[in-house]
Amino acid sequence: MGMKVLPTEEQVMFRDATARWVEAEADAGADMAAQWAQFAELGWLMVAIPEDAGGLGGDVYDNAIIAEELGKGLVAAPYVGVAVTATQLLLALAPDRLEALASGEEIPLMAHVEAGQGGDPSWVETTAQQAGDSWKLTGAKTAILGAPLATSFLVSAKTGQGRIGLFEVAASDARLREYLYFDMRPAGDLVLDGTPATLIAEDALSAIEFAVDCEHVVESAEAVGVMNTAFELTREYLNTRQQYGQLIGQFQALQHRLADMFIELEQARSVVLRGLDALVRNDTDRSAMAAACRVKVAQAGHFVGAQGIQLHGGIGVTEEYPVGHHFRQLIAFEMRHGGAGAQVERYAGMMEL
Repeated sequence: MGMKVLPTEEQVMFRDATARWVEAEADAGADMAAQWAQFAELGWLMVAIPEDAGGLGGDVYDNAIIAEELGKGLVAAPYVGVAVTATQLLLALAPDRLEALASGEEIPLMAHVEAGQGGDPSWVETTAQQAGDSWKLTGAKTAILGAPLATSFLVSAKTGQGRIGLFEVAASDARLREYLYFDMRPAGDLVLDGTPATLIAEDALSAIEFAVDCEHVVESAEAVGVMNTAFELTREYLNTRQQYGQLIGQFQALQHRLADMFIELEQARSVVLRGLDALVRNDTDRSAMAAACRVKVAQAGHFVGAQGIQLHGGIGVTEEYPVGHHFRQLIAFEMRHGGAGAQVERYAGMMEL
């Protein structure tokens, strides 16, 4: 069977419903908790959960369609972090926990990224010490998007056997340093100093790597949505702004630059489809394709965002005009997980280039 390139009828319904919600409800200053209740009510949190676990029986293609539409509206709530990353972790290691996630009752977020990790998911310095039937974690996790909303954190840590385990830390037990990320989304760093935790799995690296691959690809789909809006804003501006008595969109040089933006956007969308295909098939090159997907989308996003700013001129960098906000989120995407350079190195290493 070939790679899926067209959405199913059900996926078109998800896309249209998400687009309507973004148009009516999305707001950069909106209450994330209120948004989350709506996500649960609309069924978006359960699309990739098997039917026998209380979900809709879909896959990451469905997640990506929703994420792209949310990206168009710069929705801050951590949809990918919960509906994709945490869902895939729990599906592999604790499927009994998925019902509470799907209903919105629990909002677990993976806390895996550490300073110095450089995009390598197997690099973990946080340690777990067992004391009788309980565990205590020591270390630090960074850049957890949506952290203030979380009810718990799924934390990776090295056990005494040298394996990487997965533990749950309740938000009430967590020392969280909250801040706004580069793109103004709420985020936080988790500081662990003998913090009590519940063991989920002592050998979780394989599940973590798959969840991170899913995050790379679906975050890339979200970035394509961000990029799409930046492109549309720029096209609309060129077709309304007049200079020297004519629309600036009629200048051939600017038409060529808009065409270059469109090419980058469509190439990014295509590579996301390739990444999703690798995830669903669980191909041997899955992780390499996830890294490549993130790199290509980051490069395309940087180009489209920067061109959008330049073609708008001074208005493009004002807080009041949205194209700059979209560029900021695209740069934040490029910076995460060690940056695009680290993902190039991962891809080259896995492909033995």
